[in-house]
Amino acid sequence: MYNVGTMQNPLRNVVALSALLFVFACPAWPQAATDAKQCFWNHADPDTTVQFCTAALASGQVPADELADAFRTRGNAYVRMHDSDRAIQDLNEAIRMYPQIMDRKPRDKAAARLAQIFLAESFYSRGNAYSRKGDYDHAIQDYSEAIRVLPPNDGAISSRGIAYANKGDYDHAIQDFNEVIRINPQDGPRFTLSSRGNAYKGKGDYDRALQDFNEALRLNPKDVLALDSLGTIFYERADFDRAIQHFGQAVKVLSADPYRPISDPSNYFAPLWLYLARARGGGEAAGELKQNALRLDQAKWPGPIIRLYLGDLTPEDVWQAAQDPDPKKNVDNACSANFFIGEYERLHGKNSEAVTLLRKAKDICPPNFKEHFAAQSELAQLENSPEHCLARRLRITLTDPL
Repeated sequence: MYNVGTMQNPLRNVVALSALLFVFACPAWPQAATDAKQCFWNHADPDTTVQFCTAALASGQVPADELADAFRTRGNAYVRMHDSDRAIQDLNEAIRMYPQIMDRKPRDKAAARLAQIFLAESFYSRGNAYSRKGDYDHAIQDYSEAIRVLPPNDGAISSRGIAYANKGDYDHAIQDFNEVIRINPQDGPRFTLSSRGNAYKGKGDYDRALQDFNEALRLNPKDVLALDSLGTIFYERADFDRAIQHFGQAVKVLSADPYRPISDPSNYFAPLWLYLARARGGGEAAGELKQNALRLDQAKWPGPIIRLYLGDLTPEDVWQAAQDPDPKKNVDNACSANFFIGEYERLHGKNSEAVTLLRKAKDICPPNFKEHFAAQSELAQLENSPEHCLARRLRITLTDPL
């Protein structure tokens, strides 16, 4: 399961400037200096960042002009921890404070510029927090504010395009991706073509989608989103050899990426799709899946789907593991569970059960999820099969009045 793109790092063209200005703008604080320093500069571990920022804020000794920085930094850490509600609370404070700093220091151009940069970053980060909650309307509003505060801001435009695509507004998504490529012709295509390709796919324009995916791979052969998206298209077309080729390459790229956390869902779903392509193509798939899953925590979702395919769990076990108190995660997990259990039933010859589950997947999966598209294509094949047509005629006959 992938969204149509990955979140870009915001304001990548001004990050170096922001850090440099902060070095000269930040005063030496007499107390809470250690906590404050760790809050602003120790970003490797978001839990540690939250700890130090919380201690600095609780000390009451952070100067007024740096309070916004502390809230922004802790809010960014909460975004990384997927704690969207706390992130939004902190970023609300930062967004409230930075305009006040800009108004108080109109003659200090460096301080005003830094506040402007960090205000745009705060809007961007809050947009990411709303996106993680599935609140794409608020996310789009915040990305738009980030663009207004610090244009042209290709990172925010790209993320706004992703948010549009996530809600199924593919025309606006494509407009934003085109704009990124226009304002950043050197790097924009590498970061945007795969996302635009999925937006074209959402519109049903598979020819233009394929063009974008292939161009994305020409520019970056390790583009996992492009590899995965092409694999999905070939899977939907029952071209399993080419699906195996692209899913297999995605698995290799992911397993060799030292910067991608093991917990990233891509590390789980790429081997699952490779398994399905091999199994549907008539090949032996379980041994490869078992090998690919050795480095993964199979107790963590979507690990139980892997264990189902390896024969260690039942569909009922997977349904239980899919439950999540977070409403958005619960929907996403139900989407994956319906699709992959449906494919499991199909592999075991239970086409009637597969149709029921794939219909649910088509209905509940977000419109940009590849499970949604694949469920549609699978249903078209299954519902038009002679077996299913015969079963449907028998049901109609048996329910006809005598």
